[in-house]
Amino acid sequence: FMLYGFCQCLDTFLYVWTYLPIRITIALIQAIATLCRLRPSRHNRLFEPAQIIDMVKGLVILGCAVPMCFMDISVVYHTVRAQAAIKLYMFFNMLEVNTIEF
Repeated sequence: FMLYGFCQCLDTFLYVWTYLPIRITIALIQAIATLCRLRPSRHNRLFEPAQIIDMVKGLVILGCAVPMCFMDISVVYHTVRAQAAIKLYMFFNMLEVNTIEF
C-alpha cells in the first residue's frame, strides 16, 4: 500500500508541476488566437470548460505558493507547535477540573 500511495503522490506532483502549466499555456494561446481572428463566430468560445478548470487550478496553486515565499517557515512551525502545546495544556486542565468535580 505504501508503494501505491507513493505512486499516487508522484502522479499528482508531476501533473501539477509539468502537465498543468502546459495545459494552461495552450489554453492561453488558443484564447489569444480566438481574440485575434478577424471574424469571430458566435459559437466559438474563448475557453472550454476543462480549460477554465485548469486556469482555476493554476490560480489556486499560485495563490498558495506566492505567499509561502514570503513566510518564515520556522516561525510558522513554532507558532503552530506553541498553539498545540497550549491546547494540550488547557485540555489536561479541563480534565483535571472534571475529575475533581465528579
